[in-house]
Amino acid sequence: MLTSDRDLLVIDPSLLRSVSWLGQRLSTGVCSVSATALTASTQDSTFTAANISPGHIITIDDISYEIIARTSANTLTISRLRAEPSGSPLPIGTLTDRPYSIHTFAPQLAAAESEILSSLGLTPSSTSPPSGTLTELHITNPRTLIRPIALLTLRHLADAASLTLPSSASIARAATVYMLLFERAARFISAQLDTNSDGLPDTTRSPSQFHLTRA
Repeated sequence: MLTSDRDLLVIDPSLLRSVSWLGQRLSTGVCSVSATALTASTQDSTFTAANISPGHIITIDDISYEIIARTSANTLTISRLRAEPSGSPLPIGTLTDRPYSIHTFAPQLAAAESEILSSLGLTPSSTSPPSGTLTELHITNPRTLIRPIALLTLRHLADAASLTLPSSASIARAATVYMLLFERAARFISAQLDTNSDGLPDTTRSPSQFHLTRA
């Protein structure tokens, strides 16, 4: 996929205080942190078993942090949210025996990415398309799609949460805001494609018209 949970956190740092589903919780337990090194003392699922990887986010004391690396079954390198994914890890400080949880929105990210790729006439590589089919792997400027995909995902997440929690007016408002932000971003989507595998873009595609309505 082109995106990760981190890309959602960039737009909405308080995301996991508003929306999360138990069915998408990868691991929970108790941990301690020194600078950027996290060690879990108890886990319902080890980081290896849960396939925790860079781009996931971990929440400790209601604050979400980036996961930079999985260093063992019970240790991670984590960071405060960085300006760029390639930036140096930002130390957390020292925490002792604090509850943690790791949730993912990968299914929703994949659905939004598939929707945008389809609008570009592309097929997700995860579907194992026939040889010669153009996929996201042919895009030479993939970073330009990250924000639109993240905004569309957040819009769908807020819609789903507002249906589950109909009394939450703030979540319903967020869904409307994300819809407007996505529609604005979608107007500027332009995917450069390398169709002949020479490493250089040889064609550009823009999406067919998106038309979103509030659920």
